[in-house]
Amino acid sequence: MEQLKHLAELRPTPRLIEDEKPPLATKVWIITIYGVGYAGTYDKTDKTQFAWCPLPKLTPEQKVIQKERLNERRTD
Repeated sequence: MEQLKHLAELRPTPRLIEDEKPPLATKVWIITIYGVGYAGTYDKTDKTQFAWCPLPKLTPEQKVIQKERLNERRTD
């Protein structure tokens, strides 16, 4: 199965699809007209998709802590 690209940023900000189209074939956070959000790809035929934003991204400091926690779990 082919891995999808993803788009991430430190402070994801929702964008209305009518103002800025999401990239195609790229995993982003989709928000529907019902207020439900999910990680997925933009489908221009799905009229319930209302807004989108890049996925959240960890800061370099958070990544260091994440690695430390993973190492702790491996030694337990």
